[in-house]
Amino acid sequence: MNNFDEAYDTFVKTDEDVEGLLAYAIFKRHELRWLKQHVSDNAKNPTPSETATFIKAAITSESQYRTEAADALIAFAEEVVESRRSVIEKQAVEGKFEAMETRVRSATSFWQTVLSNIIGFLAVSLLLAIVAFSAQKLGIDLLDAIGLQGPI
Repeated sequence: MNNFDEAYDTFVKTDEDVEGLLAYAIFKRHELRWLKQHVSDNAKNPTPSETATFIKAAITSESQYRTEAADALIAFAEEVVESRRSVIEKQAVEGKFEAMETRVRSATSFWQTVLSNIIGFLAVSLLLAIVAFSAQKLGIDLLDAIGLQGPI
């Protein structure tokens, strides 16, 4: 494994490690600046040994790169939220109004409830009238049958 693979493997733990990927990108930016400075100062490219020393030093500073990456991600998230705040708030309010409208529409109104109760009362009354009429025609005394016949 060469130093570049070691640096990537140090910073990036999994393919979904966004913080690690950003930390690696920050390391690469640092490495590019170091390389330019080295060429500027020495008028030559660094030796493989110098490059390896730089990479080893950077790897030991992994937590600093990760902290910078985390700070950048947080700043980015805050910027996105702030730039979309009015849209997010509008969607939240509209969502609440839509939910309330749905609840109001699905709730039964007072007069619908009264009408359904009247219909239910009439249906039960009709059923009881049919039972009483049938019992009378069949010669059944309902009060006597259920034991409610009072003294005569």
